[in-house]
Amino acid sequence: MGHTHDETEGHTHIDTEGRFQSDKYPNLKPDLIAVSFQDPLARQALASLALAYNAKDHQLASDIRTRLASVITEEGREGKGR
Repeated sequence: MGHTHDETEGHTHIDTEGRFQSDKYPNLKPDLIAVSFQDPLARQALASLALAYNAKDHQLASDIRTRLASVITEEGREGKGR
């Protein structure tokens, strides 16, 4: 069930069928989003994703938490050297 153009007007990331479409990564399929561990704004979302997946895919959740911790540690080391 798609949205009409009027319903999505002003939503630059919503296509004519009502799906999310990345403008930064146009080769991504609709309704997919790229999230980087390097983006401080994305880290809370990644932590929430790990929590949500903990029961369904514990290894994925654990790996996300491990990478988040390592990125934060790496940034701390870089910051101290300045």
